Amino acid sequence: GGNTYRNLVFNEILAHTDPPQVDYIELFNYGSTSLNLNNMIITDDPTTNRFVLTTNAVPTTTLPGRGFMLLTETQLGFRLDAAGETLFLKHPSGQRVIDALKFGAQENGVPLGRYPDGAATWTRLNAATPGTNNAPYKPPAVVINEIMYDPVSSDDNDEFLELHNRSADTVNVGGWHIRDAVSYNIPADTFIPPGGYLVIAKNAAHLRTNYAGLTALNC
Repeated sequence: GGNTYRNLVFNEILAHTDPPQVDYIELFNYGSTSLNLNNMIITDDPTTNRFVLTTNAVPTTTLPGRGFMLLTETQLGFRLDAAGETLFLKHPSGQRVIDALKFGAQENGVPLGRYPDGAATWTRLNAATPGTNNAPYKPPAVVINEIMYDPVSSDDNDEFLELHNRSADTVNVGGWHIRDAVSYNIPADTFIPPGGYLVIAKNAAHLRTNYAGLTALNC
């Protein structure tokens, strides 16, 4: 009985913004009964309760069943880290974490959310929908299109990754990075034209001699 909070989750965040857009966190009650959120804690620092939900910060602390609560950076008193961090939703006692979200670097103006609302997985969303039902998944413009990881030549210098921009707009991939089996930081102001390709090679000069279509611009 009472407030078990098991139906309360983070549902959408926007962590990388330029004015007039503001950072926000959206809570969702996916149960059918209303919840009293008085003294609920939201923080990005496990040792500090950076925001405590009171009626001073929001019009009401009651969240109806299937309802959304929007909290902006102004209400929260802190901004989200565009480079990524972990958010905690804590019980009013401060002793229990109700929900947590660990996220990586965020694209400017592109929200992260559960789709549909309350779903287990988080994806980039096609539009910001603070305080209402989440928009569907936003497919990335740039994808990994081809990987050569075990060349028939057995020469590591023949290894490459190919990125493809499948959108109708030029995409600046400068500052993007590849991590895991390959570690590479793409230089600033590297552009992939609409429908274009960018090859990241183990040995770019060597690969350009193998493939006539490769240049200093696209490889």
